Amino acid sequence: FKTVKEGNLLFYNVVYPLQSSITGKHVADYNFFIRNNPNDLEDVPFYGKIVFTQLMVINSSDSFNCDGQGIIAIANFVKMYDAFGIKVMKDENATCDPEGKYTFIQLEKANETNIEQFGPTCYQVNIANCEILKAMEKFMVETMVRTFEMKKE
Repeated sequence: FKTVKEGNLLFYNVVYPLQSSITGKHVADYNFFIRNNPNDLEDVPFYGKIVFTQLMVINSSDSFNCDGQGIIAIANFVKMYDAFGIKVMKDENATCDPEGKYTFIQLEKANETNIEQFGPTCYQVNIANCEILKAMEKFMVETMVRTFEMKKE
């Protein structure tokens, strides 16, 4: 990650090469920006491993507005997965699929910010003290790490 300053805001940026799912050839670069220092995200525990599906459902027990941080967090999250070719949607009737047909993410208020995998493709993002931006960026960074690992396999 390199730092990018825009006015009073500091961003952390990495360029991620996107490949065609058909040919495997490079098709574009995705500029990935987060607000939190990636080193600080190590403080957010991630219990589990990212598993990818073509469809992702995000549900929430709260609006997590958090002075506008919730909107930024979800918009950046959806944009990144869209660039990876994963359709992200909200479905309040959806729950964890035990067969892993889609990725399910449940956002919950909690006493500690962390992420827990509780099914084959199901994750609970626990958010304390309105740390939604930090939690969602941790999930995004874990996704980047997992895609790099998959390329090496």
